[in-house]
Amino acid sequence: MRSPRPPFLSLMNLLEQPFQLLHGLPLTAFVTSRKGGVSQRPFDTLNMAYLTADDRGSVRTNRERVAMALGIAHDNLLIGHQVHGAIVNQAEAIELGETPGDAIVLTRAHQTAMVVVADCLPVIFYDPVAHVGAVAHAGWRGLAAGILTATVQSLMASGAIAGRLAVGIGPGIGRCCYEVGPEVIAASKPAPGGVRAGSADRSFLDIKALARRQLETAGLASARIEILDICTRCNSDLYFSARAGEPTGRFAAGLKLLEEPPYNVETWVDSYVSQSSRP
Repeated sequence: MRSPRPPFLSLMNLLEQPFQLLHGLPLTAFVTSRKGGVSQRPFDTLNMAYLTADDRGSVRTNRERVAMALGIAHDNLLIGHQVHGAIVNQAEAIELGETPGDAIVLTRAHQTAMVVVADCLPVIFYDPVAHVGAVAHAGWRGLAAGILTATVQSLMASGAIAGRLAVGIGPGIGRCCYEVGPEVIAASKPAPGGVRAGSADRSFLDIKALARRQLETAGLASARIEILDICTRCNSDLYFSARAGEPTGRFAAGLKLLEEPPYNVETWVDSYVSQSSRP
């Protein structure tokens, strides 16, 4: 399921809830843009990452605004220290900004976690029956290391079923703009059609197709994977993009679990997927 830019819902004009597949479920799946913060150029304005050259006080204010929009305290907006690998942590183990890892698993109501990106893919997972979810940061290095496979495995250890997971892949570098060297292609092993010739020995890589393939190989149903068809470099006025020029900030994507739903979610999701699979 590849979604064009949909009409977003908004929380305090800061957070977009873009995934149609996750609407109506007991969660808040969110993506920030670069609008609505206090950071100055070139981090203007809603930079969510301390690990940039931005003023830390500005980043703190930006995160506090997003936390307020989510109805939580700043310190309850969990994020790890992203390392472009395949480490997955449980939310309870996270020390804010210090715990190395590229995915966080949520198992309790009101837990909230995010990743920060500027061309890499933010990936949100949810099992509507087990009421567990996760958020992952997936660049080419993380995908080569198996970050999405590792996240699915960690969710299954927490009660999820791979074929029941709904996944949203957020804004990231598009195949139109992601020109890489032969070492990236060799590590990524793209499927036929997932790469096209670039300049000299370089190639354009479809990193979103790589993510989909890894998820499907891990047991996810194709109809339960939604990909936002938004290239961050092409839309660098709305989203931070390292390919559009460094230094730059990072936007965030994340997940907040709400109370467990009172309805039969398994029946609801099966019905939804059946309808979304129709031509």
